[in-house]
Amino acid sequence: MDWAHPAQPGAQSAAIPWKETSELIKALQEEWKAVGPTPKEKADDVWKRFRGACDKFFDARKAAFEASDAERQAHLQQQLDLCVAVEKLADSSDWKRTGDEIKRLQGEWKNIGPVPRDKAEETWKRFRGACDKFFDARKVHFDKLDEERGVHLKAKELLCEKVEALADAPDAAEAQEIVRELQAEWKTTGPAPKDKADEVWNRFRGACDKIYERARAAAPPPSAATVTPDAKPQGYSAPKLGDKLADLLKK
Repeated sequence: MDWAHPAQPGAQSAAIPWKETSELIKALQEEWKAVGPTPKEKADDVWKRFRGACDKFFDARKAAFEASDAERQAHLQQQLDLCVAVEKLADSSDWKRTGDEIKRLQGEWKNIGPVPRDKAEETWKRFRGACDKFFDARKVHFDKLDEERGVHLKAKELLCEKVEALADAPDAAEAQEIVRELQAEWKTTGPAPKDKADEVWNRFRGACDKIYERARAAAPPPSAATVTPDAKPQGYSAPKLGDKLADLLKK
């Protein structure tokens, strides 16, 4: 699966540019050192004022970093929980339901905030590895199904050719019996690719219908002495495969 690696943490706070402000205050501290002496009666007050402002900023920065670290640890735990959840699903063969669930968990992953930098790549690889294990196995499964369906399609096409070859058979009744055998064989073939299933079925059914129609037309009319209200003419077969056989034969 190709989906974006979540962005790694950058700024420490959306409200205060801690790095730039820290550099500015440190530059002001160096400038303070270069300033000459002040009157003794004012020196202590002005120093406390300057130092207090600096300390206020650095204390706030420390608290923000500690809060950020706690948040990152919480985010890391959320990611680890998602890793465990996907790892439990990685060997499932319930392809549709499990695929949908893993995609949902991937959506959750994207909404988790930044984690500690030294754990970010490791956790990401673990999560993606579990996802890839499932989706790779699903791809192999469906690739195999596609291959099998291709083989089934060739078998169905061969049956179509066999029925079509009977279109001009001299003995219509015998051709009809052969078609019935081919219909039974059709039922044993597996499913064809979805984009070809209707096409090959309609071809087979149409060819069979023509044979049945010829057999009906060639059947001798019943004698008046043997016909009863419920009797069927000799050689009679169900009109159109679609009336009696379509649901049984279509695969």
